[in-house]
Amino acid sequence: EYMGTSLIVMGSSTVLVLLAVLVAAATATATSGPVFALQWSTSSNADELTYPAVAPFRNGDVVGFAAIKIEGVGSYPETYSVCEFYNIMESAPSWCYGSKFTSEPTVLGGSDNSVFAALVNASETGEFFVARWVSDPSSSTPAFTVTGNQTGAALGLSGNGDVLAVIEPVNEGQGAAVSLYATTNEPFASGYVPLSGQAFAGANFVTFGSPAPVMFLTSGHEYAVVSTFTATAVHTGETPGWPLDSCLGGEFLLTITDTGLVALFAFQGKTNTWLELLSLSAVSVADLSDGCTTAAFYDVNTGLLTVYNLTRAAATLAASVTVPTQSMGVFSSDSGAAIIVVSDSNVLYALPAPYTGPMLKLAGPSAGGFIDPDRMLVFEPPAPNGVLAYVVGISQTSAENTVFLAVVNATSSL
Repeated sequence: EYMGTSLIVMGSSTVLVLLAVLVAAATATATSGPVFALQWSTSSNADELTYPAVAPFRNGDVVGFAAIKIEGVGSYPETYSVCEFYNIMESAPSWCYGSKFTSEPTVLGGSDNSVFAALVNASETGEFFVARWVSDPSSSTPAFTVTGNQTGAALGLSGNGDVLAVIEPVNEGQGAAVSLYATTNEPFASGYVPLSGQAFAGANFVTFGSPAPVMFLTSGHEYAVVSTFTATAVHTGETPGWPLDSCLGGEFLLTITDTGLVALFAFQGKTNTWLELLSLSAVSVADLSDGCTTAAFYDVNTGLLTVYNLTRAAATLAASVTVPTQSMGVFSSDSGAAIIVVSDSNVLYALPAPYTGPMLKLAGPSAGGFIDPDRMLVFEPPAPNGVLAYVVGISQTSAENTVFLAVVNATSSL
């Protein structure tokens, strides 16, 4: 009774104290750990497919991405367009290039500004078309175009988007002609690289160093480090296995042997040799972060996801986590801020750094859909904004195709 009386006597001051406690408690729970959330999704019928190309770009604080639109899916001929999503938070493209292609374009994007390029190769004739756009939410007019006549041409675009490389196999596949472009359709440098083989169409292996003084080319078992000033090779040699992935101008190279052994190497520029950092026998899918800070590996047989932190001298195990369901793809964001795993049950998982868990789960936007890991894009914002990773992908059913944006946020504000 006394306590009850004292509370009544204290009146408004007690109410204020209690209110302050409640506010403090609410504030303490207003933010939590990282969350994985769907931002938007937009669907079209099954004969039209718009999916993100491997081409994020940035214009100041605006983050966008390039996409490929296919019309008449499953019919002949399918037609392809290059589209721009100028603002990633908007679910419709700002434009699609007016010319429709009858072969699927390869699209690249600059990481630090607002340019990207597309290669369309008509393999029957060997003719190809390269267009480079300056990001503009109202215009699909290319800044310049380049045409050529070589089957198997490939593209490379530097991380800040200021150098575009067009690589064409020549001498019946015994070498490559390299042309470097900046702001016009006239190359500022051209050169010849003595590499055999015609695997340059694997444009993932045309990677630039930072800030792009060299780029790394490979035709399979041979590689070349090429100057981006002269377009000529500064070093050539044999790769220690068949390339799977590379980053920062070949500073790190992920390879697979004929026996299925996956190994990670760091290039030692002073001696022009490869240092093996690790070797794994049970790997189904793998990815290197663009910044060469992280390597992620997934084994479909055990369901184990392993993540390593990288330096030029060592690969250090950061985490080993069991993924709840069988998965088909793994992605590391640019700096390794988050690892994204694509499940075969229409589910995405995110594992934010330092990878101690728990894994964040996000169901796909289409009930019963299939999220295609080959048509997905994972990247980070250009400057800290609370987002650890943007995830753009497509979920497919027999009736419709749904493009979606999911975001891994550092915290959740309630």
